[in-house]
Amino acid sequence: MGNDFPFTIADVAALLPIENQRPKNESIDADCPFCGKTRKLNLSLVRDAFRCNYCQAQGGMLDLYLRFRPELRGRPAAYRALCEDLRVGRSVNATAPVQKNRPQPQSQGVPLAMPWELHRTYTTLFSLLGLSAKHREDLLRRGLTEEQIARFGYKSTPAFGFQDLAGRVRQSGCVLEGVPGFYVDDDDRWTVRFHARCSGIVIPILSPAGQIRGAQIRLDRPFDGRKYMWFSSAELKCGVSSGSPVHFAGPVGKTLYLTEGGLKGTIAHCLSGHSFACIAGAGQYANFTRCFPALRDRGVEEIVVAYDMDLLTNTMVRKACGHILQAAREAGFRAEQMMWDPIYKGIDDYYLAEKRK
Repeated sequence: MGNDFPFTIADVAALLPIENQRPKNESIDADCPFCGKTRKLNLSLVRDAFRCNYCQAQGGMLDLYLRFRPELRGRPAAYRALCEDLRVGRSVNATAPVQKNRPQPQSQGVPLAMPWELHRTYTTLFSLLGLSAKHREDLLRRGLTEEQIARFGYKSTPAFGFQDLAGRVRQSGCVLEGVPGFYVDDDDRWTVRFHARCSGIVIPILSPAGQIRGAQIRLDRPFDGRKYMWFSSAELKCGVSSGSPVHFAGPVGKTLYLTEGGLKGTIAHCLSGHSFACIAGAGQYANFTRCFPALRDRGVEEIVVAYDMDLLTNTMVRKACGHILQAAREAGFRAEQMMWDPIYKGIDDYYLAEKRK
């Protein structure tokens, strides 16, 4: 096992809210996102490291990514998340120093299936799954009704029968190639990437039109600091990465709320009636900005950012909130930040408390 990474610090920086990036021969100069000083951040393309010449913030490219994704809690988790975001991946030692002259990122060679194919395959797969009593109780406790649980398609991960599941989906005429979560195992048979260690609630991720474009799993037993993981088959034979698609809950109208997490946003929508867009984490707002043209076509005029209230103490979350507000205004939307009593961390917690009052 080598120490090579399938991406560079330039790839990492492209995902982050680092302004005024200006490439040079062997580095990139940019505004420092930590102290705000203009052109003080240097990204070395030779060492894949960063350093601010003013505030002295420094480290490797995984450290840079973790500054914006503190919920990942560790370099191995940061590496996996980057592979998901960049749709690349290979086995590496995430704690080892980066080697020079490594190869450029390589495509996995499996294109993502078309949107209607993803929707049909996922709809068929999830129809074959059940929902455990414990998971149903958890969803009811968080404020959903039985009808809403069924409408948004929440399921429990299965404990066995993965090849059989894939076979039944394929026999129904659905495409498995290019659908995240499906792959070919060592027996050259199609299967589904579920695992006992990763048991939890399956959360369908929906497009603005209500089509399933992917899924997350809310883990029963979080590990590596993660409560959620993407239903993905990156790095596996004939597998493909899910990426980090934006989830939409409710019909898209003139006002659209933005928060972190598909389940959280869906619960908030059900409790308030507001339309929600949901990204996987505060630092992944770039995925949302790419939706701006489609949202404008659907008549969206105002975007309300409803990030968790830890933005009061988390500098990275607060800066990410500021960046999305600025991007939305520059794109022609009205934009504002929603605040509430910080004893309720998430917007779903706040709406649930208000409903119970």
